[in-house]
Amino acid sequence: MRGADPLASATGVCNFWKDFDLDAFRSRLDEDGLAIAERQEESSKQRKILADTTKEFRRGASSETLKAVGALLKSFQQEVDRLTNRAKAGEAAFLAVYERMYEAPDPAPGLLWALDTAARTADAEAQAMKLGRELSEFKAESQGLVNQQLTVRKLEERCRQLEAESAARASELEAAKEAARHLERQDREEDAQERAAALEQALQQAQQALRAMQQRHESSQRQLMSMQARSEDEAAGMQSELELTRTEMERAQQRLSLLEHQRQKLEGARDSSPTRSAPAEESSSQIGLKAELNAQRMTTLRLQAQLDQELAESASREAASADVVQGLRETLTAQEASVSALQAQLDARPTSAQMEDLKQRIRVLQAVGFGSLEADDAFPAPAAADSSAESAPQQPSSLPHRTDANGGAAPLEALLLQKNRQLEHALTMARLKLSEVTGDAATAAAQVQDLERELDSCRLLVQRLEEDLMAAQQHGGAARDAGLHRQDTGDVAEDVGSAHENGDHSMVSVLCAQRDRFRARASQLETDLAQAQAEARAARAEHDNLRADNVALVERLRYVQGYASNNRARGAVDVERGHIEGRYSKDYEDSVNPFNHWRDRERHTRRSRLSVVDRLAYELGQLIAGSTQARLFLAVYTLILHALVFGVLMRWGHSHSSQGPMSASELQLLCHRQQHSLQI
Repeated sequence: MRGADPLASATGVCNFWKDFDLDAFRSRLDEDGLAIAERQEESSKQRKILADTTKEFRRGASSETLKAVGALLKSFQQEVDRLTNRAKAGEAAFLAVYERMYEAPDPAPGLLWALDTAARTADAEAQAMKLGRELSEFKAESQGLVNQQLTVRKLEERCRQLEAESAARASELEAAKEAARHLERQDREEDAQERAAALEQALQQAQQALRAMQQRHESSQRQLMSMQARSEDEAAGMQSELELTRTEMERAQQRLSLLEHQRQKLEGARDSSPTRSAPAEESSSQIGLKAELNAQRMTTLRLQAQLDQELAESASREAASADVVQGLRETLTAQEASVSALQAQLDARPTSAQMEDLKQRIRVLQAVGFGSLEADDAFPAPAAADSSAESAPQQPSSLPHRTDANGGAAPLEALLLQKNRQLEHALTMARLKLSEVTGDAATAAAQVQDLERELDSCRLLVQRLEEDLMAAQQHGGAARDAGLHRQDTGDVAEDVGSAHENGDHSMVSVLCAQRDRFRARASQLETDLAQAQAEARAARAEHDNLRADNVALVERLRYVQGYASNNRARGAVDVERGHIEGRYSKDYEDSVNPFNHWRDRERHTRRSRLSVVDRLAYELGQLIAGSTQARLFLAVYTLILHALVFGVLMRWGHSHSSQGPMSASELQLLCHRQQHSLQI
């Protein structure tokens, strides 16, 4: 009962740790740690908000309110600080426990191994007792040396059985290796097909984009030429109108100067004449001249207004034409840059000859890797199909170029799902074979250990027999009194001494030959065991590679189908998928997500391709979008700038509107300035 208590306690401890599931507990600790980190961030934010609110309350509250609420606020702050310290202490304790539990190894496998070792030890003790009984039997049999050949034949039969088992295990391992190599070759062929299809699709898209950009470039060039012709025609019309207006202005100025000169002459003549014989005629002529002068002034003002209006319209048209031309030029530059980038991408991508070469290689790989399988699928033999289904997993034979039952191209998602199911089945069979091979290897190792112990006992027995025989040969019956440790072999020595004259030398040679055979067989078994262990390690490595390939296949499946689980129910179970996501999603989630790296790399590449101005604008936009102070400063600056511009415009309009109508000299000076500016 004493020996049963430790074993029962060890079994209870092992069952406890197996039920405890340390890995699941670590995952729960990870989730709790993430939740604690999120709560820490939320707590820090809430503390900041509470501190800001308290400050605003203290600034806005009156002194009486502060006196009445100050003690309460202080007590609340102290309680919040105590709660924060307690939370920090609890989080620190949790972190310490988490670190120790995260680094602690899982004792369940060790306990299982210990229990297995204890069971094996008990079996070894039973085997030792059995071997002890066999040894006593061998001692009894060695007295007559009659059953020695029978024992030799049994051991030789045992060795032949072990050799046959080793050969069978070697053949199974070779078959598993061949299946793994076939799966790897098939994965490579599918990867090559996917890359070729992706490259071909990208090439078609790039060619379509290039044709579209060329059409847009041609249309923009035609628009630019039409806008330039239209702007040139409008500029020519405006120039002719300006010339006509300038001619009319000159004629009006000449007429005005002539009338002024006539008026001055008439006034001089009126002042110099001694008598005024015809005042009525003079007054009528002055009134006519004034009316004509006013008419000329009105005509001049009208022409000046028309000239200003035409100049303003011409300036606005020129500005609009310049803006349109600048926009078309920028569009043309952007299109040329896009065309050059697309051309560079087309140059960097494989040519049609390279695509044909890749297609030819894929066809060759398909013919080499899947020709026999497709033939078997097209014309299956009943007996062969049954035997192949029972002996080995069905190899995948679906290719991306095959068609479905309706004659259309089979969707890539369905092909990948079928391929993944087949790989999953093959992986399951490989795991079963690996477990069988591992169990056989463990059994072989135990058998080898038993044989080694049996061989050691036989060696000891043979050595003692040799010593007894040599002693009997040299000293006759003196071996009976050699000591207490020789008592078990005393009878054997007497028998050998009595048969000294008949066959001592032949018996020694037989025993030596038997010992040499046992040693050679033991060394050969050790070599076979080492080889079996190496093959088992290789099978485990291939199993890990298959698992990594399945995870990569799940990744490619998600990338191709856009992770179509958003279109189906969240809680629904897809039977045809074979629980692929449920089995490999955790491994895929635990590994590094490649799409984030791909997005970061693409973002970095596009950012590096930007010009200096665009990059500065992007960084400035990021700075403004990410800072509240920067956004506030930009809004205030924009308001101040708009107010300044509107104030200047209003002041300028008020100052010009308060000057009143212009005189003839001012009008003449303004016209002279306009002519001078036009000449410049």
